[in-house]
Amino acid sequence: MRQVDFKPRLQHRPQAGRSMTAIVGYSTGSRVWLGADSAASNSWHRHTIKGSKLITIRAGKETLTLGYTTSFRFGQLIEHHVRPPHNIRDDPAEYLIRDFIPAMRTVLKDGGWTEKVDNRESGGSALVGYQGRLFQIQTDMSIVEPNPPLWAVGSGYEFALGAMHYARALGRKPTTTLTAGLEAAATYNPYVMPPFHVSEAK
Repeated sequence: MRQVDFKPRLQHRPQAGRSMTAIVGYSTGSRVWLGADSAASNSWHRHTIKGSKLITIRAGKETLTLGYTTSFRFGQLIEHHVRPPHNIRDDPAEYLIRDFIPAMRTVLKDGGWTEKVDNRESGGSALVGYQGRLFQIQTDMSIVEPNPPLWAVGSGYEFALGAMHYARALGRKPTTTLTAGLEAAATYNPYVMPPFHVSEAK
């Protein structure tokens, strides 16, 4: 009988916007809140982490809040190494595109995180709260601003969006709306777990 060596299947890098977590965001136009779960998982097991997937980054004299997916390495590189310049732009979206993303890209590349395919670099997916507005960093490092300003990323995002849409329609507070999204994601997606962290971006 021929002997067959068993080789465990390696987990592939998550696809864009499908990384194993749930990050949620809500903006009123002048104020913005973000929320995150506490799951760490792969194809075989899951557990919770200490700390939060929500991080604060100093941008000159200001700060922005970012909730990350994809990898803890992705978030740690941004939190501990990205130091974008002071904002001299009139539009926060322009600042993120022209100043923050280039600073982030350099850090990710130097940290060995970016992946290059067909001359295109990819990093990770995140939500950003800045100057009262909500933005998404897509895996190709483009910036989009959702409209309406209510969004979610990660593997539990569909469940989170549905619950948040309903809670917002009922007139619930932003923190209640985001918590409802995270609870729905944790109920129906195996890779989202409490405790949840919800805070206003300063």
